[in-house]
Amino acid sequence: MKVKILSFVKVELGRTMEIVEKLQLIKNVKEIYYITGEYDLVMKIEGESSEELQKIMMTQIDIIKGIKKLNSHLMVKRWMTDSEG
Repeated sequence: MKVKILSFVKVELGRTMEIVEKLQLIKNVKEIYYITGEYDLVMKIEGESSEELQKIMMTQIDIIKGIKKLNSHLMVKRWMTDSEG
């Protein structure tokens, strides 16, 4: 079973697309959304273990210039609705 996290990202003004393009190159980043509110982006990241996700965060994501803040949450359960398609 894959380990998944949702990571909320706050970026420096004017660097959103540059950061999205860098995140898209990371194979474990499965989805990226531009959102409103305190954070600018949210992304879903998947890995085989929490250790793999830690390594990805430290060696590939944390080093991206222009990311001001990350707030990550482990996904522990998912429910589907009939309206999803």
